[in-house]
Amino acid sequence: MNGGAEKAAAERRNEAARILRKADESETVGTSLLARTADRLRAADDPNDPAAIWGKRVGRALAAIAFVLLAAYLFAEYGPR
Repeated sequence: MNGGAEKAAAERRNEAARILRKADESETVGTSLLARTADRLRAADDPNDPAAIWGKRVGRALAAIAFVLLAAYLFAEYGPR
């Protein structure tokens, strides 16, 4: 009887260790994915690339314009009257 309980406890410990290893691996993958994405958005691979610099500037300008237009629309539709 006691051997079965010990075996079940050992299986639970092994399963817990496997889950923790998986969690550590996925965190590393997620962190590296975020780091690569941030580097790509900063154009860190080549800071002297004019196309990347101008593309980022144009993208940010368009995002700012879209934000202002969306805020104005939402205020006009749902703001105080």
